[in-house]
Amino acid sequence: MYTTTNYNNQAKVKASTENMLMASLIIASLIFPLITHTLGLKGTLYLPIFFSISLAVSFMSFPKLLALSVLAPTLNMLLTGMPKVPIYYFLLVECVALSIFIFVGRKFNINFYITALVSMILARLSSIILIPFFNTMTTEAWFNGIVNGYRGIIINVLFAALFYTALKKKSK
Repeated sequence: MYTTTNYNNQAKVKASTENMLMASLIIASLIFPLITHTLGLKGTLYLPIFFSISLAVSFMSFPKLLALSVLAPTLNMLLTGMPKVPIYYFLLVECVALSIFIFVGRKFNINFYITALVSMILARLSSIILIPFFNTMTTEAWFNGIVNGYRGIIINVLFAALFYTALKKKSK
């Protein structure tokens, strides 16, 4: 017999699991950039700030993905001082844009692999809207940053695709 109590307990367990998963992804969003920089790799090339978001895009609800997209660069800036302003604002826009583009792709049932690739590219390009607000960032410098981050785009799309494929296989 299925009772209201059983349903409430299942809902509590699900909410607890989701909260633990969100906390784990937030911690990962702090650890990935630290590891990258500790290894002497440039964050501008490998885009580690996106790693935890790339893992979450295949399963996380839009509101939580959006929260993670805001928290990842913000907590990194507050706790580690990286990314520095104005790069922080550019990454914040890009992380939020990634969540929005992924959400749209999922909503319209567009192939996940295509959605992940196109969303990552569009997210990186979205920060161009900030250039007029920062006299320290030229369009040329911004464009060079986008082009130099191609490795990070590839890595993040592969993270998303591999995690999505693993989840898909596990759910069968």
